[in-house]
Amino acid sequence: TMVERKEIGTGTDTDSSMSSTPVTLYEETLPNGVTHTIQEISDDDQLDNTDVYTVPAGHYFMMGDNRDRSADSRVLNQVGYVAKDQLIGKAEARFFSIKNNLPPWQLWEWPANVRWDRMFQSVYQ
Repeated sequence: TMVERKEIGTGTDTDSSMSSTPVTLYEETLPNGVTHTIQEISDDDQLDNTDVYTVPAGHYFMMGDNRDRSADSRVLNQVGYVAKDQLIGKAEARFFSIKNNLPPWQLWEWPANVRWDRMFQSVYQ
């Protein structure tokens, strides 16, 4: 289902590492009438216009909290759908968060890239 949206301006997204990116601001209206302001880095990224997904029975579609930078169920060859028996509970807190996508083997880079202020924080803030 397409979500109704209208462009409301431009802005700058500054992440926790103080890196800034120009964004377009939109107001999206969900089918139940609730509206949200969203930021889009691009409107022609590979994840902006996807095929329709058909989620198999007993599976869930998971979408990350950062549309333009999330590897989630939209990336079928990396994440894909999550089987119901692999769900263990409701997300309540962030466990680990990094600034950049680092290869796991570059352990020496981790301390400078961990977002310590986001560790063990509620997802409801």
